[in-house]
Amino acid sequence: MASVSEPLIIKTDQAREILFGELDPELPREQRKRLKNQHMEWLRRWLREGKLRGKRNGRDWYIASHELRRFAETMTTNDG
Repeated sequence: MASVSEPLIIKTDQAREILFGELDPELPREQRKRLKNQHMEWLRRWLREGKLRGKRNGRDWYIASHELRRFAETMTTNDG
């Protein structure tokens, strides 16, 4: 069950931050932008391939918080 402070539905940009963490503010702006774009591309690819389940509405993807937790756990266990 989702906690009170955890949203039930998460947009892709929030999901990116949850899965990959905040970008280091010490990095140059262009490098942060490149990393963010790369993370978003991975996230969209996982959604399109069905590895991460979500609903598309126009250009935005929406992911249930429990699905994001499930996916994050599979990422952790697949890392080694």
